[in-house]
Amino acid sequence: MRADRPPGVFESLTAPGSRVTYAAALRELWHVHRLEQARLLREACLLLCRATPLGRLYVVARRNASRDIPPGDARSSWGEACRDEIAAARADGARVHSLLMRLSASPLDRWPLASVLARASLDLERCPAGRLDLARGLIAEGNPDEAIGILRDLLDEESLRELRVAALEALALAFESAGETRRSLAWYAATIGERRSDLRVAVSLLALALRCGDAPRVEIAARRLRPVDLSVPGTRMRFLGALRLARERIGRDRRARGGSLSETAPEIITRLALEGRGAAAEVARTLLRA
Repeated sequence: MRADRPPGVFESLTAPGSRVTYAAALRELWHVHRLEQARLLREACLLLCRATPLGRLYVVARRNASRDIPPGDARSSWGEACRDEIAAARADGARVHSLLMRLSASPLDRWPLASVLARASLDLERCPAGRLDLARGLIAEGNPDEAIGILRDLLDEESLRELRVAALEALALAFESAGETRRSLAWYAATIGERRSDLRVAVSLLALALRCGDAPRVEIAARRLRPVDLSVPGTRMRFLGALRLARERIGRDRRARGGSLSETAPEIITRLALEGRGAAAEVARTLLRA
């Protein structure tokens, strides 16, 4: 028990008529520590993904995570949070996952695989967020097929709710990583139809659809991007970041598989590039220069 707790806190829980016992309160406290440690392991998985070549291209950070924090600073912040949790858990008599102890004392390049960290988080808390991060870890490790299976199972669950958009996007990225361009386009199109879909999904869909000469999906993505105001600094920064990643993914696919533009792609790209200064036209002009 922590020494800084006011006296009588737990004693009051066992007062006559109380339904809460000391043992029940302690179990609840330890459960809170399990959830926090699971969260830290999921964050560690994403940190590791971010440090790998495939992870940087195909793993999307969670919606509430800052994408602008330098990797060194993100690792430092995570380490501080991890040490705080270890100290708090020990003070409360809760178990500390052995991996957290190891990670807190090791540089990033000595951590286990991202999928190992995600599976450890699932041992502590079996939740959709953990399964989604496991899929992301597998994509970053070059195992998109297993990731696709996990994501499809996840998307079959009605309880997914707020993670649905992230899971859809991850599935599109997994298929793109695997070289399954047509399936990737289909899942990007499904993602863009969701209300909370991010700007980067439209950029990814448009870049890939232009390369394939898929006119209907080019129009779907262009319709989403045409109203985007690139004069807003924050919006333009997000747009350029998404465009850079989309271009790098296409470049990797060309190098790995010798892919090229479809016969209809040049005409579609040129026509869109001539639209003007909007976001959709800028994507097309970028591909013309690539």
